[in-house]
Amino acid sequence: GTRILNKNQLMKFFGFKLVRFIILMIAVPLYHMMIYAGIIYMPYNELTTEALMVCSGSAIVADYAFMAMSAFFLLESKRKSVISKFLNLSAQVLFIFLVKMITIKGILTFPEGDFYVRDFFIKGSWWFIYAYLIILLIYPFLNRIIYAVKRWQLLGICMLLGVWFVINGVCNDVNSLHDFIAFLFTYFVMGYLKRTEFKRYFGLQNKRSTMIVIYVMGYIITFAVLLWAKHPLTTPFEDAFASDLVRVFVGKYSFIQCIMGIAVFLFFRSTEIKVNKWINGLAKNVFYVFLLHETVMAIFWQFGKMRTMDNVLPYANGWEIVIWAIVYILCCFVFARIIRFIYEGLIKNLVQKGIHRFCNLSIIQKIDSVYWSREASEE
Repeated sequence: GTRILNKNQLMKFFGFKLVRFIILMIAVPLYHMMIYAGIIYMPYNELTTEALMVCSGSAIVADYAFMAMSAFFLLESKRKSVISKFLNLSAQVLFIFLVKMITIKGILTFPEGDFYVRDFFIKGSWWFIYAYLIILLIYPFLNRIIYAVKRWQLLGICMLLGVWFVINGVCNDVNSLHDFIAFLFTYFVMGYLKRTEFKRYFGLQNKRSTMIVIYVMGYIITFAVLLWAKHPLTTPFEDAFASDLVRVFVGKYSFIQCIMGIAVFLFFRSTEIKVNKWINGLAKNVFYVFLLHETVMAIFWQFGKMRTMDNVLPYANGWEIVIWAIVYILCCFVFARIIRFIYEGLIKNLVQKGIHRFCNLSIIQKIDSVYWSREASEE
């Protein structure tokens, strides 16, 4: 059924829309400008400081804030069709994936086996959505565990997953299983916070001021450590080791970035924001921006504005980064808006009708009922 929100709930829900807009429309593209251009992995140069300032608290924080928000809503979800939700999102993701592959493989030209195509433009931020699709298929069972075990047992599960997560980050052991572990760790942390009614976060009172302090302290520590490690006047490391340290602190399995991301979500969770139709409209595009910004980046890459060639930086100074960042984000939004218009205007209704018929099959309804069989028996 339709969920009716009162005024306060609506204002909080709009706060979630705002955080989606900020973290996915702005933070993620900016971060990847610095990563894909290779600036923070090059020896220290005139743009390293600006790049580290962007990367120390942007996209990876945004990823985990979005994971926390996704977990928050799934933990609240009850007696909804799991298969229908999974298939609808899968259809949307598949369409975006086809657009991505047609653009990168069909229109643009890259050398065979090129590193950027394989590991950045094709994979990139999609590690999140693949893990999320798996979570969508199993979240009712995860919720049963979270609500059934004692709180100290739930804390133990969080700690075990946390140790695994940290080891993956320190070792920079990147694969699909560890992507899933990152999301699973975030999910169980959110489950523990919900079991404790979101009263405390890492022993600290859950207030907006506290969440700001956590984010700012995490940002300062990350930026200071990375600048110390990269700057030739302070670093005791070879540049290769300094670059590995960058991956530990701002890579996708970064524990400190995860903590900052959840803090960002908790800040917006407790913030009531007046509804604004412009931000509401922009927020509807962020999912497409999140999954397509690397496709736009591939186009920029072709023209030499997103890559470092022969150790020549793609930007002359910090102001040029700002100008290109504005151009790039606007292009991401326009491209995402066009693709969203095509999907929702021409394809979505047909897909939903097909999924609705499929989910009304008796065998599918029986499978779907398994997800909530225990809840039904307890009512």
